[in-house]
Amino acid sequence: METVSLEHQIQSVQRHIAFLKKEQMELLHDLHLEILRLQKHCSELTHDLEIKELEARQQDVLDRELEEKCRAMEAQLQEKEKDNLELRKELRHKETLAAVGHGQPWEQQEPGQALPPSLGPEGLADPRPRAARQV
Repeated sequence: METVSLEHQIQSVQRHIAFLKKEQMELLHDLHLEILRLQKHCSELTHDLEIKELEARQQDVLDRELEEKCRAMEAQLQEKEKDNLELRKELRHKETLAAVGHGQPWEQQEPGQALPPSLGPEGLADPRPRAARQV
């Protein structure tokens, strides 16, 4: 009887071992699938990160280029404003000369004719307001 009981115990242990081996194989298979899924996900995230870093670097380059263009345009604007100011001064001077000379160019006036009081000795308009001029 003891041998029968021992044989039943051996068979029971063998069944448990077979069951555990089967469970272990399924678990290993599932773990392997999970590792593959996680590796794929990690690769996708790495790719996304690389794309975003590339886009960020490209955006930085574009931002720097735009800043340089903006500085160049601001410098051009300042230069044009300076030119415009000079042209306005020249125009005011010529308008003053034309108004004082009643439309006659200075070269055509009589040689001994005095300059109008609004003009200085060189024939340039006095930049001070009329009330501030000393006549």
